[in-house]
Amino acid sequence: MKNILKLLILVLVLSPFNGKSNIHFINFEKIPNYLQLYQRIQLFVDYHDYFQSQHKNLDNGLNDDYFIYEFKSSFNEILGYDTFNIETNLLLSEVSIMLFQLKQYEYNETAKSFLEKAVTLGVDPFRKHWFLGNFHWLNQNMEYALNHYHNAQNVAQEDNVNIPVEFWQDYNKVMNQTHSWAALKSGLKNIKLLGYEYNDDEFNYTKSIDNELQKSAPESFLTNRDIWAARIIGNRNHFYSRALGIHFNIHNTSKIIFNHYENYTASIKILPQALPNNLGELKEYTIEIIPTVYNKIQTKYDFISDIETMYPNRSFYHFPQPLNDYHAFEAVQKSPKKDKEFIVYVDKTAPLYSGVTIEMPELSNLQNNLYFNPNTKIERLNNKIFYKIILKSSPDIYPLALEEFKKFIQNNWILE
Repeated sequence: MKNILKLLILVLVLSPFNGKSNIHFINFEKIPNYLQLYQRIQLFVDYHDYFQSQHKNLDNGLNDDYFIYEFKSSFNEILGYDTFNIETNLLLSEVSIMLFQLKQYEYNETAKSFLEKAVTLGVDPFRKHWFLGNFHWLNQNMEYALNHYHNAQNVAQEDNVNIPVEFWQDYNKVMNQTHSWAALKSGLKNIKLLGYEYNDDEFNYTKSIDNELQKSAPESFLTNRDIWAARIIGNRNHFYSRALGIHFNIHNTSKIIFNHYENYTASIKILPQALPNNLGELKEYTIEIIPTVYNKIQTKYDFISDIETMYPNRSFYHFPQPLNDYHAFEAVQKSPKKDKEFIVYVDKTAPLYSGVTIEMPELSNLQNNLYFNPNTKIERLNNKIFYKIILKSSPDIYPLALEEFKKFIQNNWILE
């Protein structure tokens, strides 16, 4: 019997399918009296994917009353064994979710409580986030679902966990529903890297990506509305560009000016709230971001030499939490009355899955900016992009402006 159960689990884990499949990653052998529970566990595994599906609205000839009775009976029997066991709590949570999908709504909180107990007992971080992500997806708490799926991916990389194909299948349904197209694209690629051909008949993920993401030549002229998207979260305005590999946010009292993309470059000028000088006078300062896409003949040193020519006298600065591939310096002015400038430049090569860390999922708590679209279609224009960020301020508010600029660099933007 023990060997039969192992074979059943092995076949299910290795077979490709479009399921909600984390039940296959419960270690049944660690559940007390699991051999006596074999038939019940087999029933859970056989029908798990169907009863956790949000598409359970077709008449498939299944008798819900039968499954409600069987699942409740199994639930109560398992409760009679050791519930201070991680695998038992994960299984009870999955059975509760299936009962909830069978309109036994009181089991939703039960599912959550058993998941939380498994976490308290020390379930490994990867499964913790995977199971919690699936729970929140079924409850349509999409922000929590997204966070848990991304956290599961991150801890798997940190702990050298081999992420199974079933995780990516669950991951993809969340990314698709939140229109996280770059993340969905990465999930599909990871399935292929594991040697599986994904059956796309149910969800049409590939069609969605083809409709929502477009390529454009780096030498193109693109309007700011072509390459920027914006959302409002609380009192912050968020802007991101897949094409330019950047995401930043500013307070909603700040003004902002976008220039179109042409001749391989674009620019964004931010005018934050004015700052007081020693006399109490309010003075404005600016932060300008200039992304430049490499053309065929440019190198990193071409950009750097231009900056060195423009700013021959420089005082270098190191951030406490440094960016990768960055340089930062203060331009030393000959006249103390001239505006002071602080410059950061960053050279970035696209990550393996471009767009994942900067795109903004479509969640119910996000408001759309009235001018920009909520999403942006044009993919990264080139593998390599050079960014120059310039603070410009009058000398009398420069120390305050520089502190605000450093906060912006360290906390309010992402470069890919």
